[in-house]
Amino acid sequence: MSQPADLIITHARVYTVDPVQPWAEAVAVRGQRIAFVGSAAEAAAWRGPRTRVIDGQGCTLLPGFIDSHFHLLMGSIELAGIQLQGVASLESLAAAVNRFAAAQPDAPWLVGHGLKYDIAPGRQPLTRHHLDAISPRPPTAGLCL
Repeated sequence: MSQPADLIITHARVYTVDPVQPWAEAVAVRGQRIAFVGSAAEAAAWRGPRTRVIDGQGCTLLPGFIDSHFHLLMGSIELAGIQLQGVASLESLAAAVNRFAAAQPDAPWLVGHGLKYDIAPGRQPLTRHHLDAISPRPPTAGLCL
C-alpha cells in the first residue's frame, strides 16, 4: 500500500461477486476506487490518520448498484401497454393504438405510455375527443411519462 485509504468499511458482510472469494468482511476505498477487499485485520493496514472508518456492524454491503430506485409496478404496467415514445402526430398515434387494439382484442382498456400531449395540429393539447376519434373502441387512455 503506497497511500492510506480514504474510507474503510469493516465488520460487514461484503458480497464481492468474485467466485473465488464471494464474501469478505472489509473494504478500503481510495479516491473513487475500491483499493482492497478482504479481512478486517488486513484492512487495518490501509488505515491512515485521515481515514474514515465505518463499522458495518454485520450489515451486508453490495457492489455495483447505481440508482437502484425504480417503480416495479408502474414499469411492468408500462410494458403491457401501447408504447407511444416517438409518436409525433395524430396519424401515428392512431396507427399505434389500432395496431395494439387488433393484437389485444380482449383488453378492457387501451393504455399508452410515453405520449407527448402536443401532437395535435397547432401543438394543441390532446383531449378525450382526439382519443375518441382515433380509438376503435373506448375506453382509451394516454399517459405522458
